[in-house]
Amino acid sequence: MHALWLLAAAAASRALRCTAQPGPAAAAPGPSTRRIPDRLLFNHRVNLLKRPKRDRDRAANVRRTIGLVHGVSEVQFLDDDECSTLIASTHSQRLASYFDEEPIGMYKSDICRLAQLAAGGYYLDTDLEVLRDFRTTLPEEVDFVSVIAFQWIGPKNPNEMYNAFIGAAAGHPVVRRAMDMCLEYYDGRNRTLVTALGEHMRGTMLMRMAYEEWAGEEMASGPQVRPPSGLSYFWDEERLNQDVYPDVVPQEGEGTNCNVAVVDRSQQVALFFSHSVGRTTSCRPRGSGISASRSSAEL
Repeated sequence: MHALWLLAAAAASRALRCTAQPGPAAAAPGPSTRRIPDRLLFNHRVNLLKRPKRDRDRAANVRRTIGLVHGVSEVQFLDDDECSTLIASTHSQRLASYFDEEPIGMYKSDICRLAQLAAGGYYLDTDLEVLRDFRTTLPEEVDFVSVIAFQWIGPKNPNEMYNAFIGAAAGHPVVRRAMDMCLEYYDGRNRTLVTALGEHMRGTMLMRMAYEEWAGEEMASGPQVRPPSGLSYFWDEERLNQDVYPDVVPQEGEGTNCNVAVVDRSQQVALFFSHSVGRTTSCRPRGSGISASRSSAEL
């Protein structure tokens, strides 16, 4: 069953390659031996690489990300219609119908990114500000990578998974289980899941639950060996500490989400800012007069 799903996911992804946008020319890398394929995955209501005027700040941030991560084999950017098609072919028409009916953009995106990850690669939110090529801190045998989320509202035990960044090998069981759980949530069949997530299909909570069900233990910073499947790796989201990361220039923006970084604590390397500075992100340009609360464009 798993092999059939993997083949279907790969075929569905190939069918949508016409939507991929190549990055800028770079020196040809040697053959990659990483278990996670060098694919960059994005989604949004509209394809911001084709229609950058819809959100110039996010479009510019995505292009900057593509420029920082060299030697990728594919950049895939899907709009809502393409997401629905991929969800149907990768998982089921029923889940695609729930995606179509979901009114809140960030929850739609949570479902779409799973369909994109089924064929493997690195998913990044359009407002995730990449500081360096994140692959340099990962052992080549890593087959699942994400981030332990910041404790925004009091203690969380355990924290949720920060799913603005997820990397997975093709056909990873966590991705498949998470897609199944999305359907179980919308169908109302999994009461534990419905109780935990509440009235919205929160991908951060669902991904933590899917991962820990598979792993049999909580997420933890750094590498987690998962024989025979491979190696998982988790970074941490935290307030930027310039004493620890003096080489990182702080963001010049307004809002609680400014200067929140994703770091590899074991290697003392800052990899991302959780949100880029922009007019439709939750880190606004200083003096813009725009509320730093989440906008309708972000949701």
